[in-house]
Amino acid sequence: MYGPGPEFWSNPVQDWRIAGGRLEVVNGGADRNVHLLTHQVGDAALGFRSAGRESRWSTPTTGSLTCTSPAT
Repeated sequence: MYGPGPEFWSNPVQDWRIAGGRLEVVNGGADRNVHLLTHQVGDAALGFRSAGRESRWSTPTTGSLTCTSPAT
């Protein structure tokens, strides 16, 4: 499979994968991002919360998903 899968829009696509049930970036660097396409924020005035976990490995070019949300 090329990239993390059809439910994700990743940038750049070839730098992301699903491994061991986790979303991983395999070539770390600037401007790496991923969007989940299975959900949509409705009324922006109501705000929303998102959570994620970041972990690092001993290999400096590998990371994992970081989720952020705007301050409410």
